[in-house]
Formats: sequence, structure tokens, C-alpha cells
Amino acid sequence: MSHKNYTFLVVEDNISTLTMIVNMLANLGYKNVITARNGKDAWEKTQAPESQVKIVLSDMLMPEEDGLQLLQRIRNSEKHWHLPFIIWSNRSPKQSSAKRSTRR
Repeated sequence: MSHKNYTFLVVEDNISTLTMIVNMLANLGYKNVITARNGKDAWEKTQAPESQVKIVLSDMLMPEEDGLQLLQRIRNSEKHWHLPFIIWSNRSPKQSSAKRSTRR
């Protein structure tokens, strides 16, 4: 299977960032891109029997379930522990740290 046929799962709660990433992947020739707006939705998509996800691209800070929680669930999964997972944040390290400390 050509890597251009891999299914990407892009997880981002900000619609402009989500659209930008999906468009960038399309411009690079990737045809199979599915999206989720939070970690919980993304997890459900990976668990679907028809799921063909080969790589996850995820924002770190999102409502309901964030990217780090999603990463932990995937790494603990018997079926998906091996998936490549790229995580990012649009916030500065200081903003991210403050946001994470208020969520505990």
C-alpha cells in the first residue's frame, strides 16, 4: 500500500486549523483524511470496525478529551498501540502549562 493511501485521523477543535491541515494533506496528495473535534470522538473513530487509521495528528488541548488523553488511550490499546501519533499545540508553552494546571 502506498503511503499516499494511508488514512490520516486529524483531531483539532479549532475549525480553521483543522481545515488548514486537511487542505495541506490534500495538497500533498493524501486522499484519505478523517477528522474529529476532540479526543473522545477520535477514539470512537479508531474503534469503529471499519477503521483504517494509519496515523493520528492531534492538537494537545481540546475540550472533553485532550490530545494527551487520546495518546494515552491509543498507547494502552491492544489494537492501536503502534499508531504513529503527532501532537501539537497552538498555544505558547506558558499558556499550555497554565491551561493544563487548571484542568486537574
